[in-house]
Amino acid sequence: MLAADGGLLVSFQSNVKASVFITSFSFGIYVIARLTGPLVRDRRSRRRRQGRPASQEATRPRAAPDPAGSGAGNG
Repeated sequence: MLAADGGLLVSFQSNVKASVFITSFSFGIYVIARLTGPLVRDRRSRRRRQGRPASQEATRPRAAPDPAGSGAGNG
């Protein structure tokens, strides 16, 4: 949404098609996300190691193990 709105607004100020700006802004956002993703992942993994849940997924109860073993090939 940010890339589309920003690309349209910038294209109003120039003679270049909006798609050029939208694509450029989208790629810029993608690069930023790829660069910051590992930092966020590392921060969350540190929280888990310290005993603090990083999100609600960390507080979800786990499924009980299968009492009959793997359950595959029994029979």
